[in-house]
Order: sequence, then C-alpha cells, then structure tokens
Amino acid sequence: MVIITMKYHRDGKIEYLKNALRYLKYNKDGEIREDLRYIGGKYVRDPWDVNKSFYNMMTIKRFFNKTGNNPLLHLIIALDYKYGNDIKNVIEYGDLLCDYFDKFQTVYCIHEKEHEGGKYHIHLIINASSYIDGKIMNVHYTLFTEFERYVMNVIGLNKYEIKTVNMIYNENH
Repeated sequence: MVIITMKYHRDGKIEYLKNALRYLKYNKDGEIREDLRYIGGKYVRDPWDVNKSFYNMMTIKRFFNKTGNNPLLHLIIALDYKYGNDIKNVIEYGDLLCDYFDKFQTVYCIHEKEHEGGKYHIHLIINASSYIDGKIMNVHYTLFTEFERYVMNVIGLNKYEIKTVNMIYNENH
C-alpha cells in the first residue's frame, strides 16, 4: 500500500515554509538527518541548500506580493516494498511527482525509515505561489483526487494499493 499524506496550512506563516524545508534535511539538533538519502527539486536553483531554496521561493512570493498566508503544500508519499525498494526508482518517482506541480517551485527529499510495509518515503514541499503568475495554488478535494490518480499512473498502482490522508489546518492547529 502506498500512502499519501497531504498537509496544508490555510493560515500558515512564512516561518512554516522555512521550517518545512529545514525538516527535509536536518534533525531537531540542526544536524543532517541520518535517514536522508536524496534531495532534489524543480524550479529552485540549489535544492540541497535550504537557505537558497527558501530564498528562491520567497523571491517569487515577494515579486508577486504573496507573502501572506498559504505558504506551501507538504506531501508525504510512503512507499511499500513492492514499489519503493530501489532508491533509483524512488528518486525517479520524486522527479516525476514534482512534474505534476509544473507551475510551482518544489523541493523534495527521500528519507529511509522503516514503516509499515516499506522503508522509503518522499516529502514534497511545494511553494503555493506559482512562479509563472503568482497565483496561489487552489487546494481542494479535486486536487487531492487528481494527484492520487497521477501517483497511481507514475508508480503503476491500482486503486486498492493507494490511500490518501488529507490534513488541512487552520492557524490555531
């Protein structure tokens, strides 16, 4: 079973974007995570450098005057052994999953951590402001279902091999 978790803060602050990017690479002590296997991205100059990625995303937000709410969408795709046993395949999945959000800057990482049925999971941090026109990503049920279908096609799943968990927060959560 492949499990997709979607986290979206409707009233999130910009600090949440920086913290999410840091989480991809660093543990709570500020050291590089032991479970980190890969960092990649689309439409950011250096996804390995958290500060540069943050700066790239903030440049887009400032240019389009979108520095308020809705800083990002955070997706986690936990792969089972059947589909996520080879790191090369998992990296390819990460690149292809970024392609779904072709109007948005994306940084992704792969963590290796044993979980129920698998060992790899992919985090995608997506700037909610489009780098093309500054429009804020419209996060709604249709996005979730369309992305789920996209993941099914990319990985080669049937509808019984995937589960999506939607987590939408307000500022006080």
